[in-house]
Amino acid sequence: MRSSVYQCCIAVALLIGSSAGKAVEDAGISADASASADLSVQTKELSVDANGQSSARDEKLFSVFQIIQFNNGMCNATSGEMGVCFTAAECTSKGGVSSGSCASGFGVCCVFTLNTCGGEVSQLVSYIESPNYPSAAPAGMCMYTLPRCDTGICQYRVMFEDVMLSPPDMGSCTNDTLTFSGIDAVSVNTVPNPVCGTLSGQEIILSANETSSLPKFTFNVASVASNSRWRIKVVQVPCTDPRLAPPGCLTYNQGTSGTFSSLNNQNGNGESITGMNCYSHCVEYQQGFCDMALTASSFDLATGDTVGFGTSVFTGTAFGTAGSLLYNFTGPYTIPVCLTNSNTGMNSGYNINYMLLPC
Repeated sequence: MRSSVYQCCIAVALLIGSSAGKAVEDAGISADASASADLSVQTKELSVDANGQSSARDEKLFSVFQIIQFNNGMCNATSGEMGVCFTAAECTSKGGVSSGSCASGFGVCCVFTLNTCGGEVSQLVSYIESPNYPSAAPAGMCMYTLPRCDTGICQYRVMFEDVMLSPPDMGSCTNDTLTFSGIDAVSVNTVPNPVCGTLSGQEIILSANETSSLPKFTFNVASVASNSRWRIKVVQVPCTDPRLAPPGCLTYNQGTSGTFSSLNNQNGNGESITGMNCYSHCVEYQQGFCDMALTASSFDLATGDTVGFGTSVFTGTAFGTAGSLLYNFTGPYTIPVCLTNSNTGMNSGYNINYMLLPC
């Protein structure tokens, strides 16, 4: 594992003689660039003689190396995806694809996409795709291994960009499935597992800091006739990152407005997945905001299923007043959900929009 500080170094200039003063300029480095948070310049001067031998006594001729250091952080690729900032050589050697530049042009934004069953990728951000995506995936098992890129990683933010598996049968995923393994106990107790149906546009949080096993995503496709396919973005979140979700949160919204929903809800046209433990939707506190206004565009819970907001607990098809609710702020925005092991009524679950209100 690398250390938690990701850095690359590039020797960009070797100048001999009196032109050393122009080294930074010739290398295309400005004073502002060398002082930026993700880019720094180090200059090392060694004196050499006419034969190229080092000499501390001869100060007339010397060589200058400009060492560029930049963090291997996430970057915006020209393809519209997210990548990791590496040198071009590193990007190629690690199996990524260069898509634009980063670090003031000294690095490339390297996009990592895993589309081969049995493959492995360990980067801050990566994509996993079904074979032949976006065409239908072949029948059978397809497993991807996603080790932590650093020991300081605590969570995986799993974004279902385009995931279509066969739907559940009365809430149970009995045909196509996606199973998560190698995750922490807190996620084992809260994350729906396995999942199925149409998950596009949804996301979940997986905790993977204490596990000794490698995190794996395993798909099982019952038949090619189901036209299943998937493209998932996985962001590894460091333990010190402000995006880190509180333990037990299945989702973590960090905006003043947003949406949370049951998996495979499809805005009321899907079917809620059963066989899962209780979990929570969490919303980050925002300075200057207190109460939360909620509107349900879909609310259809099976018997025994519940969604709670403070002391108010809802079940069935009635949510608030005419589908709206004012949630008074009393502490962290945590919305507990408990779904039972039965959905014989094929209820769709919930899709709830929220907006934080100024204090």
